[in-house]
Amino acid sequence: MEEYRDDIKSKLHYMDEILHKISFMSQAENEKQLDDMTPSILKSVGKYTAADRAYVFEWSSEKKESFKNTFEWCASGIEPQIQNLQEVPVCLMQNWVETFIQKKNIIIYDLEEIAKETPQEYEILKPQNIHSLIAVPIYTNHKFIGFIGLDNPNLNQDRMSMNLLSDVGCHLGSVRENLRMMEVLEQHNNLKKSLEELQKEKNILDVLSIDYTSVYYCDLMKDLILPVKQGHDTNVAITEPQSFSFRIRYYFEHFVVRESAPDFMEKLSSDYLMEYLGHHERFAYRFRCHPNSAGQKYFEVQIVRLKNIPGFKVVMGYRYIDDIIEEQERQKAELEDALAAANLNGEIIDSISKLYWMIYRVNLETGTYEEISAGNEMHKLTGRHGKIEEAFRHTIYTIVDGEHQKMMKEFLDTSTLAERLKDTESIAIEYRAQRGSWHLARFIVKKRNPSGKVTNVLYAVRQIDKEKQVEIAYKQELMIKNRILSGLSRDYMTAFVLNLDTDEYEFVFNQETNHAQKHEEFRAFSDYVDAYASAFALPEFRAVMRRELDRNMIKKHFETEDEYHVSFETLPNAAGLSCFQAHIVKEYEEGSHFAFLGFRSIDEIVQKERFYKDALQKANQALQHQLDMITSALPGGVKISNDDPEYSFKYVSEHFAQMLGYDTPEELMEASGGTIADLAHPDDLEQGIAQALEQYNKEDHYEITYRMKCKNGSWKYIEDRGHKICKPDGVIEHWNLIMDKNELVEKTIALESEKKANKSKSDFLSRMSHDMRTPLNGIIGLMDICMKHPEDRTLVDSSRLKARVAADHLLSLINDTLELSKLENEEAKLAKENFYLPKLLHEVETIAQMRADEECITIRFMDNPYSIPYPNLIGSSLHVKQIFLNLITNSIKYNRKNGSVDCCLKEEKESDERVLVDVTIKDTGIGMSEDFLKNIFQPFVQADQGARSQYKGNGLGMAIVKELLDRMGGTIQIDSVENQGTSIHVVIPFEIAEEPADVQEVSELPKENLSGCRILLAEDNELNREIAVFLLKDEGISVTEVEDGRQALECFLKMPDGYYDAVLMDIMMPVMDGYQAAMAIRGSEKQDAEMIPIIAMTANAFAEDKRKTMEAGMNAHLSKPLNVPELMNTIRKFCADKQMWQ
Repeated sequence: MEEYRDDIKSKLHYMDEILHKISFMSQAENEKQLDDMTPSILKSVGKYTAADRAYVFEWSSEKKESFKNTFEWCASGIEPQIQNLQEVPVCLMQNWVETFIQKKNIIIYDLEEIAKETPQEYEILKPQNIHSLIAVPIYTNHKFIGFIGLDNPNLNQDRMSMNLLSDVGCHLGSVRENLRMMEVLEQHNNLKKSLEELQKEKNILDVLSIDYTSVYYCDLMKDLILPVKQGHDTNVAITEPQSFSFRIRYYFEHFVVRESAPDFMEKLSSDYLMEYLGHHERFAYRFRCHPNSAGQKYFEVQIVRLKNIPGFKVVMGYRYIDDIIEEQERQKAELEDALAAANLNGEIIDSISKLYWMIYRVNLETGTYEEISAGNEMHKLTGRHGKIEEAFRHTIYTIVDGEHQKMMKEFLDTSTLAERLKDTESIAIEYRAQRGSWHLARFIVKKRNPSGKVTNVLYAVRQIDKEKQVEIAYKQELMIKNRILSGLSRDYMTAFVLNLDTDEYEFVFNQETNHAQKHEEFRAFSDYVDAYASAFALPEFRAVMRRELDRNMIKKHFETEDEYHVSFETLPNAAGLSCFQAHIVKEYEEGSHFAFLGFRSIDEIVQKERFYKDALQKANQALQHQLDMITSALPGGVKISNDDPEYSFKYVSEHFAQMLGYDTPEELMEASGGTIADLAHPDDLEQGIAQALEQYNKEDHYEITYRMKCKNGSWKYIEDRGHKICKPDGVIEHWNLIMDKNELVEKTIALESEKKANKSKSDFLSRMSHDMRTPLNGIIGLMDICMKHPEDRTLVDSSRLKARVAADHLLSLINDTLELSKLENEEAKLAKENFYLPKLLHEVETIAQMRADEECITIRFMDNPYSIPYPNLIGSSLHVKQIFLNLITNSIKYNRKNGSVDCCLKEEKESDERVLVDVTIKDTGIGMSEDFLKNIFQPFVQADQGARSQYKGNGLGMAIVKELLDRMGGTIQIDSVENQGTSIHVVIPFEIAEEPADVQEVSELPKENLSGCRILLAEDNELNREIAVFLLKDEGISVTEVEDGRQALECFLKMPDGYYDAVLMDIMMPVMDGYQAAMAIRGSEKQDAEMIPIIAMTANAFAEDKRKTMEAGMNAHLSKPLNVPELMNTIRKFCADKQMWQ
């Protein structure tokens, strides 16, 4: 008991010592101190565990190719091994490394027990007098860096020893990693301080040089120039120190326009600059250069001397000032235009004063007037200035005829004048003077205040006796010709009456200043218009005039309207007018067809339109700038559209353009044609507009999601939030906020696709269940008939044949489903091999002819397939044959009794390497409906009713054909008429083979007698086993039956070598499956283990299943249900091969 207490006391002492040293490890300031502490800790651990040796191994280098013993403690009398274990290759400790990487410990209770299992490790450990050991991995930041271990420890406390080693190793690695991280952090902090200092200096320099494209540091006394900042468009950037004077001279000779800066070299010389900067703070100089790559040509150089620095050092900066020069030139031009306008106004006033009897300037705010010009009578009456109300009152009673005094009093009422001029620039009135003469009085707006109210006007009066006389005569003439001029305004300059039946015309009236004058040589109006258009109309209006003023076109207009207008422009006439409008009025009476054509000048209207258009354009530019600023702050793009059928764009924001990958809104507008129709996905456009209109019917806004086309051709989902805006003038606009929803919508679509995929899977399984149950139901029913009437051989034989047909149909369904599944796997690739097309066509013809003979169908192929120009091709011959057979078999299956099928093939060379094989198949069958043709390539598509429903098919053949053609890059076109027949046109591209394909005749295997052969049959299904045994014994084969792979292995091993001729192995079996059994047989030590044929018999028919059988060591793969001839031929082949080996 005392000895036990002492042992416990000793262990507690060492444990306390270990914990103390572990805690002391964290105080190490560097790795050297940690290395000094480590041996002491190992000593305490060794003492505690009563071990002979405690040690630490770490990777020798970053390559991790070997270990080195970094620390070691040895008990008294134990020989150290650290010198012998400095470069231990990983390959000698591979099992240890793999165990440590899995974060597992290694414990060896007795070294002799591993001598046979791991002899290599045994040979390393035995010389070190190791009988047992414990080793634990060391991890740092989840990385394996080494291990800590004990040799010959007390294994009675192995669990505690492993935990102790794990804690010590973990802490040791953690402290070492912390020390290394502290060292890296200190280096990082020092580097960060240096970078911060550099960044401060750079920030200062960037602020100082932000306006300058290039900045240089120059020492004028040393004639030195150094680059500080150089923009990408700098003229010949400096890459190293240069001479200042050389640089200035080179720049002047290669870039400066000398006429703009004749004193450039003088002003930028070192001497001049040092003299100038000795008295001034900075030097500035402007000049013009040849345009650089950015189109800049005006520059300014600024030079500033650096103070408090020895020598004469300066900073020189270049900046382009094209915008400043442009603004100065604009201001200069505006001043010149204003001066010219002022001079012109003076000349105009002088000219107008000669036309007008009097002109007064009236200030409506003060109620005063000032005479500009007036006749002697009015000057004496009113003087040069005065109160306007008194002057007007005196004038009315002195000058105006009594009949017009009331009218003139209202016209000259200055209290209402501003309101009357609110929406117009002038008003006028005619009156008769007391002397009988006629005058035209006019107020013309001269000035408005900021609110638009008129404050100053011109009052002008001119005598219009001659005009009045002309007017009176014109009115009299108008009354006489009232019927002719009905509907035409009095302000027309020229008028015609046109007989639309004869094309004869007559001038009604015409002004002498007009281009249009009477020409007797032109009897027909069309000839007159043609001559006028050729001589006076501007080129772009000639065709319009000839078309719209043709009597037949006029008749066509009159079918739907009684009048219309045509505008055109000509060379200026004698009155300086060039813009005209023709007014054509219908006048049909009692079988006569006339048209009255009046022409008037619209120059004033056109000029005003152009003026307002320019003003509107400027206002729109300002508004667009404001709109750009507003839209840039919105979370999405903005577009504004007109309310027209195309929803044409009025505005698009920069954000909207960039969302679709365009650099500018203008680029987007040009690419889209200015309409949403060219941006929206065609599949979404009609539906999206319909949704928007539906929402508009309820409210004045909508939210829809659709796809828009990006610049790179891709499609992006956007959310369109539209709002209908009705402007005060009644014009409707559509304002839209466009949000980028591509990522969200694509995720939603992916989720919906997954749901559809699941539904498609369910539909597929449902259809498969239905299509498989139908033949199965027939087979079961036929078997029931056979069981109930075994004595009726005719009925039994008939039922057996029908059951076989149903079984073949079921097998065809399964095979086609597997084939379609393989094709739908995008990773599966079609084979590419040389093949001989005539041989393939011969095989297709042979198979198709057999089927056609069964159905009493006449089938015709091309006369000589060996005559085609390119018989040797590269491709998948197996799948080409499958395509041809599927199509021809369909034409036979869905044909009429005694019908026919015609097959034609031709080749067309596409290039030196490629040829197109063109195949046409026509039949006289039952045909297909248009609805059926739309879905013919979908899996399991069959006609639900009608003639096709009576024919047996699984609905997969055409899906397989389409998938194969898509893989080959081919095309298929089907034309069919119900009850008449079908024509199928297929084109497949092939590479032309450089060498002929090997053409070999397939010889049948000799029908050797299998009697006496011994077969080992492994099959867990009792029924399948019974059928197989019957078939084999029917051929005289001796069969050994087993139910699983283990029994098969045991039977094989206990029988003498060469006893069995072959093994028929099922795959899916209990206890041990076919793969495991085959590998176990191949791995056994029997002499015939590697030679005996192992043939897989399984319902697993995919290519992956065949690959697994080959990898397991089997020789062949037969899919269930078994094809008896194929089974027997396979047995004969391998038994014959075995006899050759023997």
